[in-house]
Amino acid sequence: MAKKTVGVSLRKPPPPADLVDAYVGHEEQTPTSGLQALRRPAANEEVTIASASGRAFRELHLYVPQDLAQLLGVHCAENDRDVSNVVVEAVAKMLEPKAPEIELQVEVHPTKTAWQKARGRFDGALTALRVRLKR
Repeated sequence: MAKKTVGVSLRKPPPPADLVDAYVGHEEQTPTSGLQALRRPAANEEVTIASASGRAFRELHLYVPQDLAQLLGVHCAENDRDVSNVVVEAVAKMLEPKAPEIELQVEVHPTKTAWQKARGRFDGALTALRVRLKR
């Protein structure tokens, strides 16, 4: 039986570097020339986002323990809340000025129960009888 011949094809060579640089480096050649280019802000730039109400929000990265992050995610999912809003409420509550603590000293005078009042009347009557008997 005759051996089968396998066709060999060479791979296409990579494009020259100057064509790649021209495509990536020049915006006029990109198909998204009408769109605003997305870029990651520098580390020293502040990123603010305005909400529909006009309140400005700043991007902030938090690192929390994994179990706390999971509990927070479950809490937000169960209560249909956004994680950012829950964290904002918690931080605002923690930072709000506290009212000065005033130590009140209240003297408590225990009031007699009905049983104690009856016992007191009974003891008074018993004492009065003992006094009469001794005469």
